Amino acid sequence: MNKRKIGIGIMIFAIFIIGIGIGLKFSNSQMNTNMFTIGGLILNAIGLLILVTANKRTDK
Repeated sequence: MNKRKIGIGIMIFAIFIIGIGIGLKFSNSQMNTNMFTIGGLILNAIGLLILVTANKRTDK
């Protein structure tokens, strides 16, 4: 697999994690779901970083 596919896969997985956190927060407002949201945002940033570095290497 190339880096672009890995980055896109991580970003899609991160969106699912963020969705789980938001869904749990709406279903039970007293539940602490900040870890799902923070984890999803961190995974999204990692996926974006992988995509940017993969695109820079292909441009050269």
